[in-house]
Amino acid sequence: MTPDWSPGPHKLFSMGDRQTTSPINIRTSVLIPSWSAGSITLLGDATHTMTPGQGVGANTSLRDAARLCSGLIRCVRSDTTLLEAIDAYKEKMVRYGF
Repeated sequence: MTPDWSPGPHKLFSMGDRQTTSPINIRTSVLIPSWSAGSITLLGDATHTMTPGQGVGANTSLRDAARLCSGLIRCVRSDTTLLEAIDAYKEKMVRYGF
């Protein structure tokens, strides 16, 4: 599966014990249709699975949490309703999370 890769990984692969390795399928989310905001929402891998490469999943989960927290603070300050805050979070998250 790696004939076009540089020689470094090939050497590493050749040093591995085939008895202790197995393939792992890594998938990422596909865009889903928009949904109505409710009093329960999702963030991080619960809504948009990211590959573990380069910490993208963790970074995206933290971005989700920060964005949702900002919306909830606006709700507590009476600048918006709970459902408006969750819907605003969801709409932005869908743009960068998928």
